[in-house]
Amino acid sequence: MSVFFALCVTISSVLVAIMFFVLSSRNHDIFFSYFRWSWLLYTFGFGCVVLASYTQLMLPLIFKSLLDMFATVFILVAVYGILKIPVTDIWFRYSVIATLWVAITTYLGLNTLIIALPMAAMDITLSMLICLAILQKYKQDLLPNVVTVTLLLIYGAFKATFAMLPALYDDPENLFTLEFIFIIIFTVFVCLFYSTNIANTLEGTEELFQMIIENSRDAIFYYTLGETPELQYITPSIEDLTGYTTLDCRMNPKLLLQIMNEDEATILRDPLYGGDYSKLPLIETVHFVCKDGTRKAMELTCDLVIRDGQTVGLSGSFSDISKRESIRESLVQSKQSKETMLSYVSHELKTPITSVMGFATALKDGTYTSEKQREHALDVIIDKSNFLKRMIDDLSQLSKLETNQYEFAYELIKCTELAKLIKRSTMSDIENAKIRYRYNTEYAKLGDNVIVADPVRVTQVAVNLVTNAIRNTKAKNIITIKCDLDKSGENMLISVSDKGRGIKSEDLSNLFTRFYKGSQSTNADSRGLGLAICKEIVEAHGGTIDVKSTYGSGSSFFFTIPLYRD
Repeated sequence: MSVFFALCVTISSVLVAIMFFVLSSRNHDIFFSYFRWSWLLYTFGFGCVVLASYTQLMLPLIFKSLLDMFATVFILVAVYGILKIPVTDIWFRYSVIATLWVAITTYLGLNTLIIALPMAAMDITLSMLICLAILQKYKQDLLPNVVTVTLLLIYGAFKATFAMLPALYDDPENLFTLEFIFIIIFTVFVCLFYSTNIANTLEGTEELFQMIIENSRDAIFYYTLGETPELQYITPSIEDLTGYTTLDCRMNPKLLLQIMNEDEATILRDPLYGGDYSKLPLIETVHFVCKDGTRKAMELTCDLVIRDGQTVGLSGSFSDISKRESIRESLVQSKQSKETMLSYVSHELKTPITSVMGFATALKDGTYTSEKQREHALDVIIDKSNFLKRMIDDLSQLSKLETNQYEFAYELIKCTELAKLIKRSTMSDIENAKIRYRYNTEYAKLGDNVIVADPVRVTQVAVNLVTNAIRNTKAKNIITIKCDLDKSGENMLISVSDKGRGIKSEDLSNLFTRFYKGSQSTNADSRGLGLAICKEIVEAHGGTIDVKSTYGSGSSFFFTIPLYRD
């Protein structure tokens, strides 16, 4: 009768093992992968019971205890896999040692209890490790933890007991039926634990995915396709990008098309309302008119959503690439500026070099015979050489300023001291030009205020502005240099005003651009670099420079340097 029960238990165990092998082949999950090997070992173990019942030998039962120990190791690995806990190889090493122990002690004919004790100890230890892992993973779930720990401890006690059955009980076959039933209950519980864990993981993953989507800086959208396409979803970031809320977009499914440039809207309109999917997937640059009227460059990505072989929707995203577009435009402008510079330099160098070569050749060939002609030729060569030197110096200084390679000798200086330095540096040029002038320094307002500045470079700006004023002012007119505080009281203000011919309105916006001379410039020595250098110097000090002018009535250039505050 015991052989019959043992055979029934073994057949049932085979069926359970086959079930886990099928589940493992379908899911490719680490839990099922290890649990199937556990049940395969249980199956061989119950086969040993059949063999022991038939032969009346203890050795198959000892071998079953060894197989059960390996099965418990696989259960540990399966549960640790669910909990994402790394498994050390010490248990596999112990299993090998236990196997050698069984082989040696069986060969020596030692007491069956001595043979089984290491395997029973390992069953208890592994069960406790599984309990501790679950308790640490789920600290807040008190009731499930109590049930889990209780069942696992009972499992460990059962396995340890059954490991020693051959030594404690002469006819243990019928008890293995109870063991099989308990293992089935234990397996069902572990599978329920696995299902709960998977459900919690999926729920957490869904929440995490939702949080990532909701906090994405890109606007992700999804349209259902059909006769009347409908906007099913769009992330809240659309409000940051365009000013329109998700509710605005849902209430008006065509809103995204309406705020796009008309010629660019066809990119999205054709697949949505025209059924034209030939250009999908696509990545295009489009431009939005935001709710506040500003324009933004967006990168549109779009593709079809296919389910069960059927096209069901259209998904995509909008990314703000305004900064990238701005950088690209800056690079284009920089390239154009470089080309302009090369063109300008080649043009400006050509004339003086031609003059220098012409007069030098004439001197060498003896074309000029009189002393006066030779002196005139040398004067022209020296003037043109000085012009070339000044241009090279200006280009070098401007290049260093624009690339932040220019070194400034910053120091704390009183505003009144800087005003006096500007006066000393500019007065001789105005007097030599025989032009009337007036210095208007508000010493009372400047008071004890100080600035952090390189006085030599700030004075260079003032000298440059005064030099330009002299060039454009007649002797009967007057130049006014003023040092004061601006209206906010936070900046020192230096201005140079003249009553000259003024500047045309179309030239004002380009005055501080390098190589720009203006439409009415008649100065042959002008290199179009002075004001560009002034702008770079002032901005390096954290200030601003600007101009006001009425053509025919004069101009006023002014720049500011921030006051130093503790």
